[in-house]
Amino acid sequence: MKKFKEYSENMEKKYEKNEEAEKQIEEYYEKNKKELDEVQEQFMEALGKLFNCEEGLDKIDLDW
Repeated sequence: MKKFKEYSENMEKKYEKNEEAEKQIEEYYEKNKKELDEVQEQFMEALGKLFNCEEGLDKIDLDW
C-alpha cells in the first residue's frame, strides 16, 4: 500500500502543472470508470478477506 501511495503521489507531482496530461488522465479514468471501479471493488473485497483471516492480517501493510 505504501508503494502505491508513493506512486500516486509521484504521478500527481509529475502531471500537476501539465494541463494536457491532466486532461488525458481524466479522460482515461472516465472512459475506463466501470473497469476501474470493478478492480477497486475486487481489491477492497480481497483486502477485507485478508483482514478477517488471522494468517492474512499480518501480511497487510496499512501504513500509508
